[in-house]
Amino acid sequence: MKIFCVTLKESEYRIEMAKKKFEKYNLSYEFFYGVNGNNTNLKVINDNEWEHTQMNAGRIGCFLSHFILWNHILHSEYDE
Repeated sequence: MKIFCVTLKESEYRIEMAKKKFEKYNLSYEFFYGVNGNNTNLKVINDNEWEHTQMNAGRIGCFLSHFILWNHILHSEYDE
């Protein structure tokens, strides 16, 4: 089984904490470094009728990170 941990390269503390947890349980893992929404030129989406919150830069980056990882998995040769 392949475990991906989506994070940002600049999140050093979170990366170290995740490493400790994975290693504690002897899990094989790979970090997938995602998109920092603050480093894009995408605008904040305020017109969001399905949820009463903004699609701010952080949420946009999170969405893009998971979307890119999903495409990577889809086009790779993983069994499941």
